Amino acid sequence: MEEAAPKLVAWGKRCMERESVAKTLSDPHKVYEFVDRLRKRSGVE
Repeated sequence: MEEAAPKLVAWGKRCMERESVAKTLSDPHKVYEFVDRLRKRSGVE
């Protein structure tokens, strides 16, 4: 995904550096998998 949407990935990494966001989102890999499934469903590959 980083190759397809580098700005989005960079934004996500910056957000994960914030303690409040890091506590809320449990696992970045699960979030990535979820977003990837959404992209595939909507045909944005």
